[in-house]
Amino acid sequence: MLTKRNQSKLAKGLIVGVILIAIWAVMGAFWPVGSDYYYTFRPAAEAFLKGETRLYSDPGFGFYGAPWALLVIFPTLLMPLSYGQAVLTMLVLVGLVFSVMAVPEEKERLSPLVLVVTFANLHTFDAIVRGNLDGLPLIGLGLSWLGVRLRRPLWLGFGLWFIACKPINLVLVVLYMLWHIRHWRLSEKLQVVIPLAVTVLVTSCLIGWDWPLRYVTYSQHRPPQVGLQTSLWRTF
Repeated sequence: MLTKRNQSKLAKGLIVGVILIAIWAVMGAFWPVGSDYYYTFRPAAEAFLKGETRLYSDPGFGFYGAPWALLVIFPTLLMPLSYGQAVLTMLVLVGLVFSVMAVPEEKERLSPLVLVVTFANLHTFDAIVRGNLDGLPLIGLGLSWLGVRLRRPLWLGFGLWFIACKPINLVLVVLYMLWHIRHWRLSEKLQVVIPLAVTVLVTSCLIGWDWPLRYVTYSQHRPPQVGLQTSLWRTF
């Protein structure tokens, strides 16, 4: 039998779920289709399922995410174009809110100015218009930091899994987290590694063990467009 506290959490969860579904439906109906989802992610996922590409080869469709990021794209292929993109847009919004809420300590409160700067900026608008994968590393950032703070190795491991879908902007953050766990037990460190290690192993069996080399070669021959990026990728 659920306690009052659990009933309250369940009710809040249901309310949040209904709100998210409503926002997704509205965005699918009225939000414009973005270039990244239309020209890159959806075509790459469709071509992969048809056996037309192993990824990071011609045609590569400009896909620079990790192979397992396609697991998020595949379900969107069952939806109309705009509703499929709305899934990625919702992941961006959820990831942004989750990461901002997860980073401060429990008793800390972010100032309104910090929240305004975090949410109301050109990069946020760009992310929700394009229909890209930026929501995944944001979810990973929040989950990873909670794992470090609460000493939950698997949380950190799955957080790194999400970050690795598009890792370049969070390299320094990951190194900072790994420094924090340097004194953890070996068994805990192994739990951190397991999600990503298993995924890389399975991915390599499916699309070839040379996919990291193909990724590097592809990125050199067809570097991503920098546009408005202010990232480590552009620095490198």
